[in-house]
Amino acid sequence: GEARRLRPSPPALEPPHVARLRAPFSAAFGPALLARPTSVAGAGLGSLSLLLPLMSSLMPRRGAASLAKAGAASSSYDALTGKVDDAFCLEMLFRAMGANLEPQMPLVPNLPESSMLSFLDTHIEKCPEAHAEKAAGTWEGHCAPEQLLFLRHFVASRASAQGRPLRMCQVGFNAGHSAAALLEHAPARSVLMSLDMVTHSYTKPLERLVQAMAAERGSTHFLLAGDSADMLPKFHSVVFDLVFIDGNHAYEAVALDLANFLVSSSSDTDLLVNHVFTEMREGQGPTRAWLDAVCRGDVEQRAWHSCCSRHGIIVGRSRAVAGHHEPRQRRDGVPHWR
Repeated sequence: GEARRLRPSPPALEPPHVARLRAPFSAAFGPALLARPTSVAGAGLGSLSLLLPLMSSLMPRRGAASLAKAGAASSSYDALTGKVDDAFCLEMLFRAMGANLEPQMPLVPNLPESSMLSFLDTHIEKCPEAHAEKAAGTWEGHCAPEQLLFLRHFVASRASAQGRPLRMCQVGFNAGHSAAALLEHAPARSVLMSLDMVTHSYTKPLERLVQAMAAERGSTHFLLAGDSADMLPKFHSVVFDLVFIDGNHAYEAVALDLANFLVSSSSDTDLLVNHVFTEMREGQGPTRAWLDAVCRGDVEQRAWHSCCSRHGIIVGRSRAVAGHHEPRQRRDGVPHWR
């Protein structure tokens, strides 16, 4: 196939952790190789996974059984083994680094401080269920403040460009921080559907709070309790404007969430997946699932937000018209495609 071209960000604009990711390659191949647009396919980089331990965790081992879709095949994808080659993994990592939106923040100038998140945090401090689970050590974390700020700006910029209510869906609710961030600047009459296993006692009372705050802004939030693998197929007829995957971080779970959302996506649907291209162990599954989808040609990788090595939200678009993708029977928990 045609050699891909890379356009890394200027070093001055890179967050420190991005520069650290780049450093091992600079040491191995020289700074000139990474300072200019380069063809990864023809660079002769050899066994890249030996040079950066992160790469070994990024390499998908299973994937689609067929690449019959016209124009979707990639020379980096082996349809028999379901493997993506290491040069492609490296290319996508570099593309993400070059498209990091953190240096461009704020995406929307003069966006006010978040009243919804502030009110939510104040309520959490008064929530007996939250206090009980914190004391028991079962309190679950949530998106970092920088990530919540990015989600607010991303939705605000999308709302100003689209000018109509948004249909949104997220996998993972927990205490409601990401839901509040997605809803705060969405146009009136927007709807956010959250899917969560609801294993924490604080989830339902905090969801009622998020629901009330959304209603005050003329929007709607509702929470469905259960496994996204079971619930998402019931909404294949709905075309979402924005989806955010931040639930079960296992490879099979993220791959199936992506598969189901692709059925409910148009070429204008923003696909956001948390924990992609990070140094965290929990990022291995989302990263592998994302690389599978990109290499198959199902998803176009467009941007990334990363404020540090622990966090990374990838942004992409479906390459298919809504309803074109159809997941068929899973084998070993991995979605396969017609």
